Amino acid sequence: MTFLPMVAEWASWIILAAALIVLVRLVLGPGTADRAVALDMLNVLVIAFAGLRVLVTQQYAYLDVHRHRADLVPRDRRAQPLHRAAWRRSPAMMMVWDIVGSVLVLAGAGFCLIAAIGVLRFEDVFMRMHASTKAGTLGTGLIMLAVATTVDSTGVIARVFGIIAFLLFTAPIAAHMIGRAAYLAGATLSPRTVCDERKQRKPTLCIAAE
Repeated sequence: MTFLPMVAEWASWIILAAALIVLVRLVLGPGTADRAVALDMLNVLVIAFAGLRVLVTQQYAYLDVHRHRADLVPRDRRAQPLHRAAWRRSPAMMMVWDIVGSVLVLAGAGFCLIAAIGVLRFEDVFMRMHASTKAGTLGTGLIMLAVATTVDSTGVIARVFGIIAFLLFTAPIAAHMIGRAAYLAGATLSPRTVCDERKQRKPTLCIAAE
């Protein structure tokens, strides 16, 4: 009996709480850039929630590329499904992988919750953008890694790492575009901002301000 699905169920509620927090920012705004950050964070949370539901239901079929192609291959030529290796099916190793997966799931859900609180509580769009991009992406990546630790199917593992790579490659680009658009639109900076490098264009002034 594995306890990882139960841990993933708890983490699912944490992700739902994080989504509700981000929805508050989506409603409050106040600007378009703030709502764009909230929507970006919601997209990340949807991916995290989908990964957790995979762990809860133990259904990996829609993540496995080979299974999607099964209908295109004659029945007598279809590959046999991959099974968990014998050494990973021992009770001791299953307990180890459950512990590793549970730690990854809880850490990922915690980072997502912290990111959601940052999106709501931080003072300007640039701070909120950092919360959603860094903490949110890290949290979702950890949850997807937990999915990868529970299977031996190369199709599922390849899909999981593809999702992680997609997040790592697209999150910085999205954050840069949102931040640039917000700055050009005249977004208000936090009162605690000590340096505006784009405006001053003199790094020495920023160093002195620090």
